[in-house]
Amino acid sequence: MYLSQAAIIAIQKNTYTIEESFFSAAHDKIQQISEEIFEFFLKLFHSEKDIKKIIQKDKEQRKRVLEFLKKQGITEKDINRIVNEIKKDPKKIRELDKILSADIVFKEWMQELKDTTISEKTRAFAALIILLTVMLTLETFLFNITQIFFGPILIMVGLNNIAGLIIAGIAILINTAFFAPIIEETYKKVATKFHLSSMLIPGFAFIEGIKYILPVLFTANPVLIFGAVLARLFAFLMHMFTAYFHKKGQIQKNLINDKIKIDLEKRAYKIGFYIHAAWNALATIAEFINTIFGIKIPLITFPAVAIATQKISSK
Repeated sequence: MYLSQAAIIAIQKNTYTIEESFFSAAHDKIQQISEEIFEFFLKLFHSEKDIKKIIQKDKEQRKRVLEFLKKQGITEKDINRIVNEIKKDPKKIRELDKILSADIVFKEWMQELKDTTISEKTRAFAALIILLTVMLTLETFLFNITQIFFGPILIMVGLNNIAGLIIAGIAILINTAFFAPIIEETYKKVATKFHLSSMLIPGFAFIEGIKYILPVLFTANPVLIFGAVLARLFAFLMHMFTAYFHKKGQIQKNLINDKIKIDLEKRAYKIGFYIHAAWNALATIAEFINTIFGIKIPLITFPAVAIATQKISSK
């Protein structure tokens, strides 16, 4: 019995919708639970007075940004006009992106460091250790789920053939380009919300880099060590690149005081997630191609992918 072309297209469309809905629902649930867990542990290092101080920091940030924009010839009236345009057409959100330059974001990071007391910095460092442990636990748990699902398949297929290697590659890709970006970008979102992104995000990126570089140091091979350091430098910059969008989302939210229905912090998270996922996917695929075919993809490709993904995901 043969299916018509229309039936085949309908099946493909419905299958795609089911897959898209499944991954979207899984993503949203994992992200929500992760955010609640990170916030719970970060709040352990904050008193009620600290939480109120965060709200005050949001207000002070808005005041500083408005003053900065005023110097550039952009008034609060201009911002309200943009807000009204966004209400009519959500695509006009790009207008809000344009008025906030990178300079503003970096100034706010520096201000964040300046406003954080020695006591707050000490607690942030302690929180960093706890949060990284929580992050590792969450990622390990999700990676184990992937292993449980794909393990029996790999046992049946075997790893000594192309099919087995492709299945193993897909399993690794799910971990690196789906689970890991969700957890790590959620961590950045929460760190930004608590006005600790200038410490918690570079701290995480640095420790992650050390974790990858240390094993290579024991090889005493200067070429391998240089390659590892260079790779982690690019990865560090990627983390700071996505952190930039989280901070920008926070500034945008405080600037317009929730006058639009778009969740600007969630939008910033999604941009960060797509950049991170594309980056990790490329690294995984590059390693797979190198393992199977012995072809190495240049590291310079990675920043290009991050920038291209940002342009696509922010539309």
